[in-house]
Amino acid sequence: MSLIDRDWHQTYRIVTSPLRLAPDFIIAGEAKCGTTSLYRYLVAHPDVLPADRKEPYNFIDYPDSMAMCRSHYPFVATCWWRRRFLRRDCVTGEASAEYFSRRYVAEKIAEKLPDVRIIILLRDPVQRALSDWNMLKDAGVLTGSFEDIVDKSIRWLSDNDLRPILMDAGQVEHSPIRLVLRGIYVDNLQRWMKHFDRNHLRIYSSEHFFNNTAEVTGDIFRFIEVGPYQHSDSRRYREGKYSTGEHATALRKLSEFYAPFNEELFTLLGRRLPWDEANSRS
Repeated sequence: MSLIDRDWHQTYRIVTSPLRLAPDFIIAGEAKCGTTSLYRYLVAHPDVLPADRKEPYNFIDYPDSMAMCRSHYPFVATCWWRRRFLRRDCVTGEASAEYFSRRYVAEKIAEKLPDVRIIILLRDPVQRALSDWNMLKDAGVLTGSFEDIVDKSIRWLSDNDLRPILMDAGQVEHSPIRLVLRGIYVDNLQRWMKHFDRNHLRIYSSEHFFNNTAEVTGDIFRFIEVGPYQHSDSRRYREGKYSTGEHATALRKLSEFYAPFNEELFTLLGRRLPWDEANSRS
């Protein structure tokens, strides 16, 4: 699609946004935790209509614009037609993985979409950091070694005077500090839980999701209020291929660094996630 075609396409969607649906669900992150796979599995359901793109990022780029938000979704008339002639309802949503760690996104979504369902995937933060580094390295965004970034990040984050500054730096999408900072899930999750109650929020570990895909997707289908559906797609989308052995020392340092934060997270959730066992085998 040419630049002119893209501009007209976007203009058309914005002009027609009052006629479009608002999202019923948002997969809010975290990055490198399986959000692409989950979204593909959900939109395979015949009653789940996809957005025009998986990651609109409206509540980062245009947080106060419902016109921009609705521009990414199907027409209201589509649901009317489905109810009238197919006797089927429909929902729609997105998966913008950067939302989870952005400071003001939860508040903005709650303000604009108080009834939306929020879904969050959290992966073992040690493995998430390595996966994130590989993705950004392959994209040419980061040039430093994983070991150097981990050592500096842990040292800086352990300094109480530097931490507020680093928290601000972590809001930048491609900041190296994000590799480690985004694995401190408890701080970000508290913010989401402040704005969304348990009836509007579901949190899963990525490990449980991939090991029990039918169970998790079935639970989410009930959560977003569509009927049961058994998908046949078991691929892991955007799965990175890399070795962990060469980074054993850095991974061990990360495991020790994250341990107290993970305990805070487990207390907040009221359950443990299967990361201790995974790290003990690495």
